[in-house]
Amino acid sequence: MISHLDYVRVRPEAEPRYEPGHEGSVVSVFVIPDQRVARSLGEKIGTRMIGVEADDGSVIEVPERFLDKLA
Repeated sequence: MISHLDYVRVRPEAEPRYEPGHEGSVVSVFVIPDQRVARSLGEKIGTRMIGVEADDGSVIEVPERFLDKLA
């Protein structure tokens, strides 16, 4: 399970909107709680979304299933 401050990379098979190859530190973790949020993110209720901050300060929210923890 991925948690705060882990260093991760977005898997190559992730949808383009999740920026495959993007690397960074985990800065947030949340679970999609309801249909309204699920619709706005294009994901299912219960999906763990991980905020990944790159070295340039940009942050993207990525479903945990598309992330690999790096050493």
